[in-house]
Amino acid sequence: MKATVLSLLFLCCTLAWSQAEPAHSKSTMSGDVFGGYLYSAGNSSQSGSGFLAGGDIDRVFKGVGFTGEFGLTRASSPPSPVNPISEFNVLVGPRFVVPLSRTSRIVPFLDGLVGTNTLHNSGQQYTWQFDNHTSFAWAFDGGLDFSLTKHLALRGQGGYLGNSLAGSTYGGPAGSTHAGRARVSVGAVIRF
Repeated sequence: MKATVLSLLFLCCTLAWSQAEPAHSKSTMSGDVFGGYLYSAGNSSQSGSGFLAGGDIDRVFKGVGFTGEFGLTRASSPPSPVNPISEFNVLVGPRFVVPLSRTSRIVPFLDGLVGTNTLHNSGQQYTWQFDNHTSFAWAFDGGLDFSLTKHLALRGQGGYLGNSLAGSTYGGPAGSTHAGRARVSVGAVIRF
């Protein structure tokens, strides 16, 4: 019984997958919205987790689109959340799509983004090190979209987010400090 149910489920999923339209079958401009889990590791917030969301306009030019995203990560010093720190960033820029083939359900992309990053330091440990502030931010990301259906895909992406942190008046680093960090995100894409 269990084997029959699993076989039928596999057959239905395979048939649904085979009916999905490839991501590059459209010739006109299109777009999507996405959202998902974000993990960030770097020198300002140690390692934090949160969300990443945004939208894309595909094919503004051949192979080039436009993307905008915002993300929020929160972190605290172990072992307890006594020293919470959060970062919110808003980024925009071009997205370069590199299709594998016209019928592929896997779509690789690269993007270069610029925008702002806001650090909110409400803890005791980081108060002496970094002040609350907003600064210029930039990011380079790459990833893959896996088409599930005509309007739904899964996205995995990773990259590097860079900005500067203002040194604290309580004895932290003088001036600003570069605060680059790696980030990885996994989520859902809804195409229109």
